[in-house]
Amino acid sequence: MKRIFFLVTVGVFGLTACKTEGCTNPLASNFNADAEKDNGSCTYESDILVYLDETDASLYQGDHPDMDHIKIFLDGAEIGKQSIFKSKTLFPECGDTACFNHKVQLKDVTETGFRIDFVDNLDNERGGITFNLEASECKVFRINYVD
Repeated sequence: MKRIFFLVTVGVFGLTACKTEGCTNPLASNFNADAEKDNGSCTYESDILVYLDETDASLYQGDHPDMDHIKIFLDGAEIGKQSIFKSKTLFPECGDTACFNHKVQLKDVTETGFRIDFVDNLDNERGGITFNLEASECKVFRINYVD
């Protein structure tokens, strides 16, 4: 009888102890569909796309002949630049190669208070905005002409 109790006890504990751990949130970039128990390892990311439309690009090219690109800052750190000679006629989608694309690592599903700023290569401010990001989101920003 003790032997049967021991086998049943070991079997029950063995089944419950073998749960696969991992990230169980499907919005996470490291989501594990096989995970049965969340282990707190979820990481999240979003995409930012920055573009300049043809009208604004033409205005910059005509009014500022020494200007050739606009630097892009996220929370005060430069993350890239957008040429004023690359522009779009239609609203772009994330991944469009004529635009600047950037992945942002998030600490949680939603993060608030990001700041994006635009500064031309002559160090003149060209605008900016504070915004929030959601996991797996693509946020699109248009650089508007500012004289």
